[in-house]
Parts: sequence; C-alpha cells; structure tokens
Amino acid sequence: MALPLLLALLQAAHPTTAPVQAPVGSVAAWTLHFTGDVRWQQVTPAGALLVSTDAALAGVDVERGQITWQKPELGGLPVDSVRMV
Repeated sequence: MALPLLLALLQAAHPTTAPVQAPVGSVAAWTLHFTGDVRWQQVTPAGALLVSTDAALAGVDVERGQITWQKPELGGLPVDSVRMV
C-alpha cells in the first residue's frame, strides 16, 4: 500500500479519522509501500512517523522518506495501545 508524505502528515494529528484528501495540485515528496493495510499513523514528539499496518509497526523518517525500523510482531496493534513517553 502506498503512503504519500502529504497524506501522512495530514492524518498524523487525527489517527482514528477517515483519510484526508490532498489539496488539488499538491505533489507528494515521497511515497512508501507497506505490507498490509494501514490501520493508523501518528507523528511522535521526536518527529518520527509511526505507521501501523496489519503486518507490522514501522517507524518512518519523514525527512528522508525511509522506513527506519519495522516490528512484524506488532502488526495490527490498536492505536490506543501506543503511549508516547
């Protein structure tokens, strides 16, 4: 599944809401492909993007547009299971 940066940042503030459409004429800075459907996403206080899919929990570097880590054992993790510290 593709995840453009623009949509990721728009949705990060409201991880449980419906997908937000990008403004007309906007261009994604980068796109990532994940295994499984994206369940939720949110930006951490440190600026990393967490993306939960059916297959894994992943950390994304939003500056470089790269997945920095993945934990398959946390696939399908509910959004209310994550607490920022």
